[in-house]
Amino acid sequence: GIDDARENIFKYTSYTKDGVSSFDEAQYLQLLTAPNKKYHIVVDTVTAVVYEKEVGKIDFSSRSMLMPLLEFLILKKGKAFSKEELITLVWHGNYNPLSHDNVIYTSINRLRNLIEAKKDKFKYVKSIGNGYFFDPIADYCLIKRFIKLDEDLNFRQKWVLEYLMTEPMITNKEYSSKFKINRTTTFLELNSLVSKNFLERI
Repeated sequence: GIDDARENIFKYTSYTKDGVSSFDEAQYLQLLTAPNKKYHIVVDTVTAVVYEKEVGKIDFSSRSMLMPLLEFLILKKGKAFSKEELITLVWHGNYNPLSHDNVIYTSINRLRNLIEAKKDKFKYVKSIGNGYFFDPIADYCLIKRFIKLDEDLNFRQKWVLEYLMTEPMITNKEYSSKFKINRTTTFLELNSLVSKNFLERI
């Protein structure tokens, strides 16, 4: 059946302060039965849900700007990013301080209000100077879905799936430029991944 086939295709990769590991569907479901037994915060990008030990379950499905931000900061844990870098690297925008400074300030505050139990002492998203970073000593687990690379995909599609294991997004223009292919080929290849539920268009 379809569900069985997908279980054979998908595996899950977790990023913690101890390193990177992968697990199957059964282990993924087992982790979610008690997500905060081992970790203070579990960020599940598969279902867009965050589990924080004190706050509880937080639905990020309608917060399309915040999940990529949190995911990016976790993957780059310990490194501080300026407002310009966040606009460029997370949302692939052209930074304009007049319009974007408030976007960053609001997004960081919204994220903290959602995941931080103590509003006067941040455990996860911290700031230094003009930058923001995810505390590398935080007890976290980031879960991403990964596809076995022996599927019926070409080398460009396999590359983008590996690339998105550590980066929050890629644009059509970046994909086209990377492989020097035209817009039609770019659309067809990325749309194929979207139709198979490997990627999500935002």
